[in-house]
Amino acid sequence: MIIAVEDIRKYREIALNTQKNRVDIFIRETEELDIVPLLGVDEYDRLANRDEHTELTDAEKMLLNGGTWIDGCGERHRFAGLVAAEAYLVFARFIRTHPLQVTPYGVVVKDGDDSVAASAQSIAAVSKDSEKIGRQYLADAVKYWRFVSQTADCNPKHIPASKPKFIAIGD
Repeated sequence: MIIAVEDIRKYREIALNTQKNRVDIFIRETEELDIVPLLGVDEYDRLANRDEHTELTDAEKMLLNGGTWIDGCGERHRFAGLVAAEAYLVFARFIRTHPLQVTPYGVVVKDGDDSVAASAQSIAAVSKDSEKIGRQYLADAVKYWRFVSQTADCNPKHIPASKPKFIAIGD
């Protein structure tokens, strides 16, 4: 995986006692659905399977951590990086389902002694805000990556939207 729970905590608050395996599900989901289709399998595997012995290029380091770059037209761009983008997208997925627990008796909302359940509207608002930030960060990271790995074209039309479009079929 490209990120870990600790990376998410740099951008959004997640309780320290949150079970890592509950968040890892959303990390894997985000990487498979959002990151791999944009980076490609080879580059994703290189970044996700890196360790202390992996020599990343300067471009890969900047893709992960963000920075400032100059395109082929001489225009400066700044972006937050793939780690930040993924952290926001994972958080958006996580926050929508975090209070829910699947039990043998059905889906329940887990409530602690000193807590008050958040409304569905407030959870949706926080999730939507985080997803919007994550999608913009991801689009910016992909724009940078395509520039350094393919072409110095300054025409932004060659970069597809990162959000999938759904078309209704049937009645």
